[in-house]
Amino acid sequence: MALERGGPTFFALTRQELPVIDLSKHDIYGGVCKGAYVLEDVADPKLILIATGSEVLVAFSAAKLLATDGIKTRVVIMPSWRVFDEQSGGYKASVLLANVPKLAVEAGASPSWW
Repeated sequence: MALERGGPTFFALTRQELPVIDLSKHDIYGGVCKGAYVLEDVADPKLILIATGSEVLVAFSAAKLLATDGIKTRVVIMPSWRVFDEQSGGYKASVLLANVPKLAVEAGASPSWW
């Protein structure tokens, strides 16, 4: 994607020792090329957690914890909100459902998440 897209691209990597999340049932390349995709889906979610990088594990763990309290939570990986913003309205609406509260999980910087 970085070679095909043109323009600036960067890789944000972590030195943290994190467990691996099984992404084998997801179209990772297609999702990344669209800027965001659903990692964990539930019927009729009450909350959408949006994360990227090492915070995905935090969001994924939070969704599991919230489920024990009956709060169904969708987890969205969003490696590029700019690329996501370029997608069709239909795709964006399928990932970030209307009328469902959204919470971005971000450890470093908040300006882009408004």
